[in-house]
Parts: sequence; C-alpha cells; structure tokens
Amino acid sequence: MTTLAVYFLLSMVSSLVLTPVCRVAAHRLGFIATPKDDRWHKRPTALFGGFAIVATVLAAGLIMRPAAELWQLLFCGAAIAAVGCVDDAMSLKASTKLIAQITVASLLLFFGYHLQWTESMVGDSLLTLFWIVGITNAFNLLDNMDGLCAGTVLIGGGFLLIVFVTGGAGASPPALYLAALLGATAGFLVYNFHPASIFMGDTGSLFLGLNIAALTLVPNPATLGRSGLLSVVAVPVLPLLIPIFDTTLVTALRLLSGRRPSQGGRDHMSHRLVAVGLSERRAVTTLWTLAAAGGLCRCCFTGMRPAGASSPP
Repeated sequence: MTTLAVYFLLSMVSSLVLTPVCRVAAHRLGFIATPKDDRWHKRPTALFGGFAIVATVLAAGLIMRPAAELWQLLFCGAAIAAVGCVDDAMSLKASTKLIAQITVASLLLFFGYHLQWTESMVGDSLLTLFWIVGITNAFNLLDNMDGLCAGTVLIGGGFLLIVFVTGGAGASPPALYLAALLGATAGFLVYNFHPASIFMGDTGSLFLGLNIAALTLVPNPATLGRSGLLSVVAVPVLPLLIPIFDTTLVTALRLLSGRRPSQGGRDHMSHRLVAVGLSERRAVTTLWTLAAAGGLCRCCFTGMRPAGASSPP
C-alpha cells in the first residue's frame, strides 16, 4: 500500500508541475482548441494537457523496471499517444485513427491481453479487439465536458486498483503502473475542472482509454475462477459503464439520424443533463456518481475479499 501511495503521489506532483508547462507551450505554439458549433467549450483553450499525463506515466513505468508485460503496455501506450498527438496537431481522418487503434489493439492481443469471455480462440480474439478499441474510443468521446473524462478515469481506475489490492496483487507491476496513471490523471484534473484552462486532447484521452482497457484484462486472483457469463462480463464492464453507455448512445443516435459516429456533436449524456437544467459541474458530478455506482457493483461481483479467502457458504 505504501509503494502504491508513493507512486500515486509522485505522479500527481509531476503532473501538477508539467501541466502548466504544457499549457504555456500550447499557447506559444498556437495549439489551441477554438470554439465550434459541434463542440461544447465556449472559449479558446490550450491543448496537449495529455502530454503531462503521458510523460509522467511513461517515466514512472520506466523507473519501476517493469516486467515484460508492462514493457509491452508502455510501448502500446506510447504508440497510441503518438497517434493522438498527430490527431491533435493535424486532425486525422476517423478511418486513419481507427486503423491505428486496431493495430495497437492487435499488438496487445499478440502480447497476451485477452478478455477470456469465451473458450473459442477466434471469438475471444475478436471480442478482445472490440473491447480495447471500443473502450479507447469511449474515453476519447467522453472527453466532451470539463473534468468528465479525467474524473471518470480516476473513479473507474480507482475501483480497478482496489480489486488489485484486495486480490493480493497490490505490489504487482500493473498495480503500481495503475497507481501512477491515476496520480498523473489527478494532477491534470486540477487544471481541467470547470472552467478548464487546458484540455488533454486525443493525446491524453486515447492514452488513458487504451491503458484502462488493457489493465482490465490483467489476470487477478480476485477475479480468477469466476463462473457464469454475468459475473465474467460484469467484472470489466461495470466500472466503465458510463463511457460504454455514452458511446453506445451517441453512436446509435448518430447512425439513426444519418450522421457518422465520428462526427462531433452536443448529444452526449453530459450535454443532455445540462439541457434538462443542470449546471456543467452538476452534470459532471452526476455522471461521476453513476460511474462510482458501477464500480461499487463490480466490487460486489468480485467479493472484495483477500486472495486465498474462502467463498462464503
């Protein structure tokens, strides 16, 4: 627990220091998100806050001298962050981003990251690819209101870290890496609360989404041996219920209205909550609360008991 706290706090401090530096650099270089009809923010805001998150997490991962599986995650995280950086600077086509995401997800699959929802190797591989790409895009789309994406990562990742700890994997490299990821996100969130002075951009949202998706696939004593489709599916899905539901909702509505799912718009859950009378902060807080409720439900499925503990009669 002490080591986890150290990684979290050091990463948070690093992000707290680096984020303002990224903000100044973005202003000087002209990397500014300007208000648009299909975007929510109403004033020019600095981009590239994701650099602070990515740099902090990658540095922490290198410092901990990671095992092979973590080196693989570091490499894939850096690759997807590079894609996000190019997109922030040049606005890549949606198809180009999707191809890049599938490529990185395929690498994770090759490295052994699997959902294990089915005994069919082909079926499991396809589901895993869909899971990684889907969750990565879900967090990318969830970055539509100040603090929403970063806060949801903290909540979902926090419950995932609890499961690691209660499952006896609290000192494992994935748990330490996750602690660093959460610390870096917390440091950035200080500057991303409404009204945000900096955005994480695709650099940050794609990086966070990919990492959270991959870390839910890490075998853990708390989840091994579970049986039943509901239990197996609920473990990774429930903490990420908000980004999954939001992405499903806007994708379905945009397709039904004849629009591309990748097209921006003010039709997310957060925007709908504001439309019914909530302030931006209350809308975000409401979605955070629902995300926490999903995490609590996950804890019920995993039992929240230490590794090796017997099942209740």
